[in-house]
Amino acid sequence: MVKVRTLGSFQMSYDGVSVEDSDIRSTMMTKLLMYMLIYRKKDVSSAEICSALWQEDDTDNPTGALKNLMYRLRNFLKKHFGISDFIITKRGSYSWNPGYEVEFDASVFEKKITKASKEENMSEAVELYNEALDLYNGDFMPKITDMHWILTLNTYYHSLYLSAVKELSALYKEIGAYEKIEKICNKALKIDRLDEQIYCFLLDSMYNQGKNALAVESYNKAKEILEKELGVFETEDLDQIYADVLNATAEHEIEGMEIIYDDMAFCNDDMDGAFVCGYQVFKQIYRLEARKNARDNKEGQLLLVTLDCGGSGLQDKVAEYRLGQAMKALQQILIESLRLGDVTAKYSKSQFIVLLQDCNYSNGVMVSNRIISNLLEKNDKYKSISVQIDIEPIELAGSEEHLFGK
Repeated sequence: MVKVRTLGSFQMSYDGVSVEDSDIRSTMMTKLLMYMLIYRKKDVSSAEICSALWQEDDTDNPTGALKNLMYRLRNFLKKHFGISDFIITKRGSYSWNPGYEVEFDASVFEKKITKASKEENMSEAVELYNEALDLYNGDFMPKITDMHWILTLNTYYHSLYLSAVKELSALYKEIGAYEKIEKICNKALKIDRLDEQIYCFLLDSMYNQGKNALAVESYNKAKEILEKELGVFETEDLDQIYADVLNATAEHEIEGMEIIYDDMAFCNDDMDGAFVCGYQVFKQIYRLEARKNARDNKEGQLLLVTLDCGGSGLQDKVAEYRLGQAMKALQQILIESLRLGDVTAKYSKSQFIVLLQDCNYSNGVMVSNRIISNLLEKNDKYKSISVQIDIEPIELAGSEEHLFGK
């Protein structure tokens, strides 16, 4: 039997001999071999193969290029396996020789997950999921995803893997196997670090093992990645687990104020300019400030600073990069331009929100103008960026619901 490894890297094995894509040394030969293996159960015409391997402008004579490539591939296979008839030539088409049965790791992976999802016995399902996940050492043929027929399978198996991780984590959670959840989720996040639900399983497993400091660190890392790479700022489930971790951390009883003071005290290095925090913390600070202002009859202002770099079509990537750089500059400007008691947080991929304490509307306008002026003075390249600042008073109830509806 010919065994083919495709998850994470390529390897073809037969009769004790193995070759990898590094042995083939030709991306086009690897693509041709994979195409013949994937469509091994049918005859594929020369035209089909040419269409799959080359774009219209890639070669003037695709049929001739295919014949040459097939010749080279057969010689390679004969040299390493001593077999010249893995691939059969027919009139106007090619086919994989049915005499050589093929087993794909990806197919075995898929079958085990399908069987596990239908298994009613929990221990059997857990075993099948584990066997499947052990096979997944990376995405399907990652070096040749420029081919649409590879990318489709790459995406499919990737999605199947993440689903299996979540299903197995849910089963482990039922029996309290939190250490095992932590292990499979950490592996999954090395493959895809943008799945919020897997972060939830990971933090929950750490929380239930009493690894609260590690859970907090993982939460902060997850929030940073999700915000930066996906523009996701609302993570309700993740935030709830984080709140549980913080509550658990504060549950143990202590003697005296010194420990509490040391835990909450600021380092002097943190005492310059505005306080920067996450949006969830910002909301709580806002609500507290609104209460204080209502009690003491004071004013405060809320600023929403929005950047717009424009861009459309092919310019989208350039605009996105410029926006990211401008947002980094804006955060530093806000820290330097605001007072010690002011607070700021990133609200979206193009916005910061600012809380100005003890500040009336006129002073809020002055601060807004100073922010814009400082940003433009920092670097000429930001002069092409549109800056808009909206101002609202800090208020309880009605305005709060409208401002923090997201």
